[in-house]
Amino acid sequence: MSDPIIIIGGGHAAATFVEKYRKFSGSRSLLIVSDEPVAPYHRPPLSKKYLLGEQDLEDLFIYPPERYQELQTQIRLNTRVTAINPADHTVTLDNSEILGYHKLIIATGSRPRLLPDELLTEVSDSVAGVLTLNDINDVKRMKPYFSSGKKLLIIGGGYIGLETAAVASALEMDVTVVELSERILQRVAAGQTSDYFRQLHQDHGVRILESTAVSRLQVENGQVYQAVLSSGDMIDVDAVLVGIGGLASSELAEAAGLPVANGIVVDEYCQVESKNQAEADIYAVGDCANVPYDEDRVRFESVQNANAMAALVAQNLAGEEAEQSVPAKAFQPKPWFWSDQYDVKLQIEGFNKGYDQAILRQGAKPNSQSVWYFKDNKFIAVDAMSDPVSFVLGKKWLATGHSPDVEKISDSSLDLKTI
Repeated sequence: MSDPIIIIGGGHAAATFVEKYRKFSGSRSLLIVSDEPVAPYHRPPLSKKYLLGEQDLEDLFIYPPERYQELQTQIRLNTRVTAINPADHTVTLDNSEILGYHKLIIATGSRPRLLPDELLTEVSDSVAGVLTLNDINDVKRMKPYFSSGKKLLIIGGGYIGLETAAVASALEMDVTVVELSERILQRVAAGQTSDYFRQLHQDHGVRILESTAVSRLQVENGQVYQAVLSSGDMIDVDAVLVGIGGLASSELAEAAGLPVANGIVVDEYCQVESKNQAEADIYAVGDCANVPYDEDRVRFESVQNANAMAALVAQNLAGEEAEQSVPAKAFQPKPWFWSDQYDVKLQIEGFNKGYDQAILRQGAKPNSQSVWYFKDNKFIAVDAMSDPVSFVLGKKWLATGHSPDVEKISDSSLDLKTI
């Protein structure tokens, strides 16, 4: 048992894997290889309390650094894996060191989609003020631009963009959100949810420009200073945050000949889909993995999904070592997500892909509501805005397979608990 289990990536999935693997009595040595400068940390607060300065780095750690010693896990920080060789069961590091592995867990996450270079009047390795938000280094680059009176343009009206807009508004910045689609959140939510958050941001002084593109970013001496919009309008800016979605970080897998299609293609056990026995010892978890779901394939981008996949693989691998007769468990995604914007907590349960009805219900408290998604009259998801009762009941109904009556859900005068 000389070769370790190697985990590529230093995010939530890596931390969860090593904790759960030891919990299930896994005995192999563990090695996390991460290009991050610090041990695994919570990423959701990056665009919220950490950016606001309300949390320190130590508050972000998933586990205290000494916990990894207790878990008998080595961490190689500021280190990149440059190649995977499935046939030899080895990985190559950026210092040319070659390490053997028993099993390999790819947990490389996702990376922000970037703007094309032709939008910039000056192209260089790094244009000051053109920002993305994915890791702690991104926040360090952002912080100098986040102060009262600064002008911020956010390209993209998804959750990352809107959460950052809320933080910037709290700092009394001048904030504009530009969304190419007809409405913000169009890719992930129904129109009623979009309407709610559009009004919420406008009430806090944020300008929302939909069906609008950025035609040009004006750069002078390496610093962005102005944006030209598809409408012909020009906006002076101190910084531009690009929040136009993410791409799976699957380049290593693709270069190694592993199956890749919008992420690393895995089976229901999170194993790389391949008939090659050597590749069967490779798993992918988290944002980089494309998993089977409801007769389809999906790449879920959420902390909860990454943790659930990592925990499942940890349990299965520990069970293999114990030579238990219990069959490996299959991954059954249970999507849920949350977003904090101003004093509103959005909680989403389920996956609304393919919905044909979206029913709005007013909540019991001011400024609370929920949107219920149905497909062929079957309940599939709920968006709950400062409405925990709807979230909890929706979660319960999805877990038990119960589908409430559409007409009753539509009647906000009926108590949900009686439906």
